[in-house]
Amino acid sequence: MPSSTSMNEQSRNPLRVIINPRQTGNEVVKEWREDTELKATFTPIATALSGNESKIVAELNGVQGKAMDLGGYYRPEQKKISAVMRPSKILNTVFDGVG
Repeated sequence: MPSSTSMNEQSRNPLRVIINPRQTGNEVVKEWREDTELKATFTPIATALSGNESKIVAELNGVQGKAMDLGGYYRPEQKKISAVMRPSKILNTVFDGVG
């Protein structure tokens, strides 16, 4: 049985590392809880998102499946693209407040 070194002893190929995204997310959340600066930054965002979740989802679902005017195919207008790609006013307000 091969040891758990960085190279597989039989084939000399790097070992595959399987990352579980759920575990990775949990590690990030744990780090955020312990870091006071991150906690101060993300707590208001999380509160705003969770408090307005149904409204945000309704705004996003309200624009799905409709034809959108981008002002051209090869050279679309940035203002129209922004309006189409950011249809939720609540979500935009939350994101614009970050940073």
